Amino acid sequence: MANERNTSDAIEILDRRIGDDPEMRRKIEDARLQADVAQQICDARERAGLSQQALADMVGTTQSVISRIEDADYRGHSLTTLRRVAAARGCRLRVELVRIDEPVPVRDGRAVRAKRSGRSCSKAVKSRARKRTARKTRR
Repeated sequence: MANERNTSDAIEILDRRIGDDPEMRRKIEDARLQADVAQQICDARERAGLSQQALADMVGTTQSVISRIEDADYRGHSLTTLRRVAAARGCRLRVELVRIDEPVPVRDGRAVRAKRSGRSCSKAVKSRARKRTARKTRR
């Protein structure tokens, strides 16, 4: 362990703690995907200057549904709902299948993620994802 340097990078710390445990790596990848979907929706809404209620009105749903799909812990994203949100924002939904053995794209030692807006929603989504991942690693 003499070669290990001190770091505050959460991804690097988790990587060290997990080691080669494929089940834990799968759980973390699932959590990362959920957080990324929530973050992308939140970022698109914020860039447009919309409240959750305004986006809900455009999509034809309720504010609580928008709140739920912007939550990193939410696991019920349906393609239909995601398509409706994308269409309301003038976007299209893209789903990509990649080989399991293909590494997660990394830039500067960090997994590539949607660009963070730095606003309160981003911080909340990121915080919830970290807490959930930390709970899973303790199990």
